[in-house]
Amino acid sequence: MPKNKDGGMTFQTFCNASKWCENVNIEGKLRGFFRTLNDGHYIDNDTLKKILKSVYPEDNREAISRHAKVFMSEVDKRRLGYIDEEQFIRWMKNMPHETVQKILMYSIIPDHIQEEFRRDNLSTSHSSKPPPKKRRQAITGDMLDTVATRASARDWSVLANKLGFTLEDVDQLSRQVSKERP
Repeated sequence: MPKNKDGGMTFQTFCNASKWCENVNIEGKLRGFFRTLNDGHYIDNDTLKKILKSVYPEDNREAISRHAKVFMSEVDKRRLGYIDEEQFIRWMKNMPHETVQKILMYSIIPDHIQEEFRRDNLSTSHSSKPPPKKRRQAITGDMLDTVATRASARDWSVLANKLGFTLEDVDQLSRQVSKERP
């Protein structure tokens, strides 16, 4: 994933990744996720331990080793000593569909806002008189305030996690942005 000179993600990259997450199918997301774990390379036991340590920072070395051993035995069915992309995809596809869907589904506009929009449009489309012609409305400060409030209430850490960022990465970016703001 492209990074700026400070190692952070640019806003454009974030927007592109968000749009990609919303539009790509589940297999594409799984492939993208695997490729972000180790730059598309195989995941051996040592790499898996590093990944698990970033996911479970409070666990000790023995617990991480146990997690890695169990995960490797579940995914590496050919007993190659590493996990390749196809093994990872096959393993994820064997998980309950609802679980995978819940982990990987992402909408830029939250579902409840989309549903509210559909309801509003549905109620106006059933009226007996034709809808009035809509004139283009100027964006007001109140509208921007509403969008900003809803965006700030969103759990962006879920998206960051889905994009392969750790909480440490998010904290680092937050500190960086806080320093840049006046």
